[in-house]
Parts: sequence; structure tokens; C-alpha cells
Amino acid sequence: MATAAKTVVAEVDEIVEVGALDPEIVVTPHLYVTAWCSRRSGCEELIARRAARLLKSGWVVNLGIGIPTLVSKYVDEGVVFLHSENGVLASDRLPLRRSST
Repeated sequence: MATAAKTVVAEVDEIVEVGALDPEIVVTPHLYVTAWCSRRSGCEELIARRAARLLKSGWVVNLGIGIPTLVSKYVDEGVVFLHSENGVLASDRLPLRRSST
């Protein structure tokens, strides 16, 4: 997703020296990262609130892990469709219950 995005905020545990990590474990290379947020700094809520303000009515939003999941706390109900990682899309009501007869 980062390769197609205009802005990429990396959520990091710590900043390490170049070469300290095996390149095979890096999910998003630094050249795609616009900014970063340390989990220790508590900036996740601020970024989630800002991201929620950018969403427009009718958009479908994929809630990944980390900061994207927090965005759902700041979106007005009915404004956007939330898509979970397991594929549930626009689930706004309970399924009909089948009779047991």
C-alpha cells in the first residue's frame, strides 16, 4: 500500500542505525516513508484524529492494524464504510436470524 500512497506514516518501536536490520524483515522501505511515529511518544491518537478528518462521505476505509484501527474511533457513524482485514464490508446491521423450526 505504501508504494501507492501520497503520504506514509510509519509506526515504529525504535530508530536503529542503517544496516542494523535484516532487509528481509523490513515491511516498508524508508524511501516510501514520509514521516514516522514512535509508539513510545503517544502520537497515535493525534494521527488517528487527523486521518479521520480527511475521510470523505461514502469512502471505503480498510482498517489495518495499529493507527488505522484507531481512526474508527473518530469517524462519525454513517460517514464512511469500514472494511476489516477479514473482509467484512459495510456491515451496518445484524444478519437476519433463521428460525429454529
